[in-house]
Amino acid sequence: MQTFKKYLNKFLETICSVLLSVMLLLVLWQVFTRTVLNNPSTVTEEIVRFSLVWLSMLAGAYSVGRNAHVVVTFIQDKFSRKFRFWIAQGIHVFFMLFSVSVLIYGGIRGVMISVAQTSPSLGLSMAVVFLAVPVSGIFFFLYSLINLIDLRSVGELVDENTRNELEKDVNNRGV
Repeated sequence: MQTFKKYLNKFLETICSVLLSVMLLLVLWQVFTRTVLNNPSTVTEEIVRFSLVWLSMLAGAYSVGRNAHVVVTFIQDKFSRKFRFWIAQGIHVFFMLFSVSVLIYGGIRGVMISVAQTSPSLGLSMAVVFLAVPVSGIFFFLYSLINLIDLRSVGELVDENTRNELEKDVNNRGV
């Protein structure tokens, strides 16, 4: 399971890095053509906007995989360690249900609705843009499932005392 997660991480890291680099270059080109050439490019803004949608959705899935998503723990910290373990499992199950029902199912419906719509500058089907939602939903689901399996295999929550040891182990495995 860890090998699969490692490849999944590498894949999303590469895709997000390429998207961010392309966006940076396009924004620089847009600024150059607008200020120096006094003839702004008409398509770069739309490409950057659509790339930002894809980047945001894929990076969100990646953050779930790395357990780096925003979490509020001040209430959870008041419970016993065993109860927090069950809460953590419930959160992963909730992520899986959310990804299937909202991101994948709802995203596919959104893609089907937007097939006939085209973007103004590129003439691209908006389904390509909205496809980011169900695709990222698949990654959300996979990462949540992997995280749940990992949590159950450890059998307990990691506290601050053992976090450094586990982080070293995770970093050594490249996960």
